[in-house]
Amino acid sequence: SRALFLAHPFGHTLGDVGEKALQRQILLDCLSAVVELTEPGIIHDLPYQWSKDDLRERQLQKKAH
Repeated sequence: SRALFLAHPFGHTLGDVGEKALQRQILLDCLSAVVELTEPGIIHDLPYQWSKDDLRERQLQKKAH
């Protein structure tokens, strides 16, 4: 199997609400990975970083509500 990793908060995998260009680019990267990732067991990190606030960190610590 192959996987992609994106360091975004849970529920915002493709980016924040309204960020259509970013969402489209992430989807295109995912589709490209289907063809490009040929070696099983690979986890490919996508280059996008969540920078709006600490939502992801709070979710990881189970403090987000």
